[in-house]
Amino acid sequence: MDASDEYLYYLNHGQDPCLYYFMIRCEEHVCSSMHFSCGETGTCQHVSYPGFGGMKCETGRDILHSRNTFQYYLPSKISYTCWTYLVCAFGLNELYFINCFNICITDQCNELIHRYCPTSFPFPSQPVFFNFVRLYYSTTTKTDWSINISPTHICYDAERCDAFSPTIQVDQYDCRKYNEFQWRQNIHSEWSKLLEDIRLQFRFCSQFNFPDLSSSLLFNRNGSSKYISIQRLQNTIPDCINSSDEKYSETCSLNMSHRFQCIDTSITQQCLPQITVRNGYRECLDGSDEPPQINCAIHQFPLSHECQYLRGTIKSNDNKLELIFSQICNGVKEMQYSSNITADADDEADCDAWPCITQYTRCNQVWNCKRGEDELNCPKTEFTPKYSCNSENEHYCARPNEYNLGCISVNNTNDGVIDCLGATDERDYCRQMYPDNPEIRYR
Repeated sequence: MDASDEYLYYLNHGQDPCLYYFMIRCEEHVCSSMHFSCGETGTCQHVSYPGFGGMKCETGRDILHSRNTFQYYLPSKISYTCWTYLVCAFGLNELYFINCFNICITDQCNELIHRYCPTSFPFPSQPVFFNFVRLYYSTTTKTDWSINISPTHICYDAERCDAFSPTIQVDQYDCRKYNEFQWRQNIHSEWSKLLEDIRLQFRFCSQFNFPDLSSSLLFNRNGSSKYISIQRLQNTIPDCINSSDEKYSETCSLNMSHRFQCIDTSITQQCLPQITVRNGYRECLDGSDEPPQINCAIHQFPLSHECQYLRGTIKSNDNKLELIFSQICNGVKEMQYSSNITADADDEADCDAWPCITQYTRCNQVWNCKRGEDELNCPKTEFTPKYSCNSENEHYCARPNEYNLGCISVNNTNDGVIDCLGATDERDYCRQMYPDNPEIRYR
């Protein structure tokens, strides 16, 4: 639901088709806590970056979000004049189309902030993470406004954040000094980095004040106030203090479906989400989630237990077959199995009475019928040649010693005689000789 199984799509596509077309994937998934939802495009961007330079949502939703976050609202502890000087000093003026050359620049902004802003105040006026993490600034200790956006204090709800003990109270909020946290850098000069680091610090907090809960569907460690679904255990995203949810090693005992069980049960009882298999990182202690580079399209491997599992055709550690209906008797061997009735059978056995032309095989650009009858009378596509064959009984054919594409009658296909280059008219021969290797389909 968080589209983590399709992350390569967003890396490789500069323009999201969801901006123009309605698709289920555009509507029915949510983003993780470290990502920002672009709304109707269905895409998730890495946090939200205020300022036009880092905006990534094609809808502009991240711009609106940043404007609302830093907007001046009443009632407020600061005046609009103070807010304007802060916006210029912090480099947020482009969000509001403010020309700071007419207001203040660098050192001049620092001086005006000390003159017009109160001694202690929150900025922005609302929380920057969850609904309780706030930034507080002090004009008595801070002088580097134009080069360092780091706050003086960070305030939060101590009951929801067990990892941090408050050291001071500001406006009745539990707070710690900025330098009492462990940061990846001592000074923050960009809002994008500051907001990202704040999310990393406080993502272990609970969004709600839960009473003590007891449920087999929830995970809680060492009396923490945060509860998470057991489905988030060992999903490569730390949600709990000290990453206790990622170090939990007995996930198989929770009987969760759609999980990959690490093979060597003598050393590990890990059952991982399927998205962690072959993701480039070893989550299983025995490394079985990252087997040697196996190409499931190469001969002998497609019917292996590993490839069938990765395809989702069998469940981990059992031999139950899971084929979708359209894959049965479609002319393509998907799996091999043994039974009490037949040994070494496959999903293409006993298909004589099964029609090769169905709603699933019709015009899918694959010859599911031996002579390709399922690809006749099909609508034209961008790959259809400019000239036309008789769509009722002919296929396209590049004949040897000729320089133009031609046509061949369906009656002359799969008759044992090669009439077209690459034996495109004799496709069933290679399918029968090499059923397990879809890369060998032309003589």
